[in-house]
Amino acid sequence: MTFSWSVQANDTWLDWYNKGMFSFNNSVSNTFTGITNLLPSLPSGLRNGIHNFGVTWIGEPLNIGAHLIAGRTSDAGIALQRIVVNIYRGWFGFVDRAAQDGVVTTPIDYGLALCTRGVPAGPFIVVPLTGIRTVRDFAADWVAAHVVVYSLVFGVFGLPISLETLVAVELIEELLTLSIAGELGEMPKEAQVNDLAIAQQNYLAGRKRSCTELSNHHSIPK
Repeated sequence: MTFSWSVQANDTWLDWYNKGMFSFNNSVSNTFTGITNLLPSLPSGLRNGIHNFGVTWIGEPLNIGAHLIAGRTSDAGIALQRIVVNIYRGWFGFVDRAAQDGVVTTPIDYGLALCTRGVPAGPFIVVPLTGIRTVRDFAADWVAAHVVVYSLVFGVFGLPISLETLVAVELIEELLTLSIAGELGEMPKEAQVNDLAIAQQNYLAGRKRSCTELSNHHSIPK
């Protein structure tokens, strides 16, 4: 695993950090891809089931909150309907029965939801392993994901609170959040490039475009 990035004399500490972390993330991604290519892949049915379970128990609750913040009450209701259908008819969420019935949502994340309310994006940052974000996007999604996961584990499932449980929950939260990141629209495909300047430009432009479309296509009460 190698890291390489150029540091300019007029770079701020944030520029230096972003370049280094962007290089680190790319190196980790390349290494992880190389390892996974050597391992046998999971059967598609099992892989889809794990994905559906994560979306049902984490992705859709996140969707409900984000849609409510953005004033999209009908979409929040659809997300709730999907949870009920998939838990009771889809083997606790492993099968997406709701989609088979034509009940689908338009996923949004909390950064976009807050954008529709006029919350500024803040500085551009590169988050370890997670990738490029703005402070608003990262903070909103991180807080929301932890609220949902901790409520699920300790409230719904009733697991005891201990250091071992907290560590396990953090690992599971990261894996599930990363696995459904594309489902929540957090990382535009055009932002997945190896040049930080291009990735930053594409990411910010994509977020601005999505926020504008979300605001224009729906009546959002103030």
